[in-house]
Amino acid sequence: MRYNLAEDIIKYSEMGNVWEEDREKYSEAMNIESLKSYFRQGNTSFSLFYRRKLDDEFKTVKLEMVLADDYANDNQSLFLYIRYVE
Repeated sequence: MRYNLAEDIIKYSEMGNVWEEDREKYSEAMNIESLKSYFRQGNTSFSLFYRRKLDDEFKTVKLEMVLADDYANDNQSLFLYIRYVE
């Protein structure tokens, strides 16, 4: 996880792209130190449902983070997927 990614994820919420009622849950879940700790515990994936802005509407999405094969504490590579839930 690059610091820039963590910063961008939080800015996304601050820009109003996350439904107001989901912002606190989203911000807590996307805390970079909490995520690092979560993955250090041996977890290989993380997911979160929240509502995000698409065009002028808010739709439910599932955010998933999956560790890359070369993930290590000093090389925190992962894949980030965001899927729309219908």
